[in-house]
Amino acid sequence: MRTIFLTTLLLTTIVQQEAHAQAFLAGDNAIGIGAGVGGSYYRYGNYEGFRPTLSLNYDRGTAIGVGPGVLGIGGFFSYTSRRIYNSDVFWVEDKRYSFVGFGVRGTYHWNSWHKVENWDVYAGVAIGANITTYNDRSTYSSSYYYNQYHRTYTPRNPLRTSVFVGTRYYFTDFFGVFAEVGYDTAFLTGGLQFKF
Repeated sequence: MRTIFLTTLLLTTIVQQEAHAQAFLAGDNAIGIGAGVGGSYYRYGNYEGFRPTLSLNYDRGTAIGVGPGVLGIGGFFSYTSRRIYNSDVFWVEDKRYSFVGFGVRGTYHWNSWHKVENWDVYAGVAIGANITTYNDRSTYSSSYYYNQYHRTYTPRNPLRTSVFVGTRYYFTDFFGVFAEVGYDTAFLTGGLQFKF
């Protein structure tokens, strides 16, 4: 009887320590503010005025039991812009694009395997919409050059999906950094992370 009691006490202590050691738990709120590079909006070869993708994401840990990890739900917002600029004696091509993305995301945080208290490892999927604005400031000296060099813009499908993996490291209980890799507006995003 004493052995069963000691074993139960030991297992309870281990489970409590493991639950405490996870960096993302049910009820946690996490906000990431970041900037990204690369991405799915590179269409033409000659860009000037490149701007990184700015992003904001939010995750809330749920109490939905899915395996050894924590399921998070939340949302995202991103913004980036591109400029195409080419010139010649007879024409100037100057086209500007802005991309705004927003939607919902789901994440799965599995941290019980690594035992590092401040480290959060996760994977996720997102679905949302893209809003694209286009401004053509090109000038041509004649209709010949207009017909020769003018390109029309065909909007992309506004539906947006992405798959990503990410990691967060917290320096305090409330502040850290994050990095995400995936097929989205940016292939690699990093920035500041806040948890409350």
